[in-house]
Amino acid sequence: LLGFSFGVHLALEAARQFVAAGEEVAHLYAVDPPLFRTPATFRQFLSRAREEVRNFVLGLSPEKEFRHHRCRTQILRNMRARDQYDPQPLQVPTTLFVTRIREAIPGYQRRWQSVLNVSSATILDVPHHMIVEPHVQV
Repeated sequence: LLGFSFGVHLALEAARQFVAAGEEVAHLYAVDPPLFRTPATFRQFLSRAREEVRNFVLGLSPEKEFRHHRCRTQILRNMRARDQYDPQPLQVPTTLFVTRIREAIPGYQRRWQSVLNVSSATILDVPHHMIVEPHVQV
């Protein structure tokens, strides 16, 4: 199974449920996952960042602002779900791919290693938003 960003939480839960049902999960690939149960100080940082984005959006056309609002609403839902998610340890071999900015968060890898059976961790030298196409080709 593979999860990218918020999708790591979904892949982790899917893997946990497969294992609980007696199915085998050979490997889990976690690509730049956000922290679960985010500390309040980090949530405050994200709140400031959202405010900066909102100020930028004020200059957009009504159509673009509507699309941004829908996207922002989904992001906020995902953040609430992430903050309420309490992952249980999973003994499936896992490869963790992390961008440098997340790796710099104190305790980031340690928190994920407390839940995942990390067999290897790779630091990516690109920002989070550049992990997707067209910036990365497989």
